[in-house]
Amino acid sequence: MAELFIEGVEVVKSHVEDLIDSHPDVFPPALLEKVKSLTGLPSIATVLIIIAILAGMACFEQTQTLLIYTAGLIYPLKATHRQIKLKKDAKPWLAYWICFILYMRTRSMVPSLIPSLPYEFVWQLVFVIFLCHPSTQGAALIHDRVTRPLLYPALDLRAAPTPLARGGGGGGGEAEA
Repeated sequence: MAELFIEGVEVVKSHVEDLIDSHPDVFPPALLEKVKSLTGLPSIATVLIIIAILAGMACFEQTQTLLIYTAGLIYPLKATHRQIKLKKDAKPWLAYWICFILYMRTRSMVPSLIPSLPYEFVWQLVFVIFLCHPSTQGAALIHDRVTRPLLYPALDLRAAPTPLARGGGGGGGEAEA
């Protein structure tokens, strides 16, 4: 069993060495030698560490996006469904969905701006929770002060409804019956 493992490691090692040798523009030999002299690590170990770090960063970014979507979708979907099922006013949740969709659209259109902010993941998660938590009425606040004044005139909606915050809704409503 150990021999099979060692054989597999040797195969991977030869493939990585071939990759390094065939792409000197990506893996400059002088740079790899300098790293080797500083760290004592062979070139193959340096390349594998760099690949592992880049793969980890990619996975972490995807995990963050998944958490943002989870926080912004699961509870609000449940609460919206409950409001509709109980035939209660769903306007606060409609305001939430407008704000959340605009946020996610902006986030996808300006991908280079958001990651440059310190603690960007924490800020995004706090913002999504602010939007959907019933006690903050964040969606109503954003809808009444930002979305409504900008969106309704652009769509030429003359009979714009009254602001949600005055109507006692926004960003939440009752999720539990």
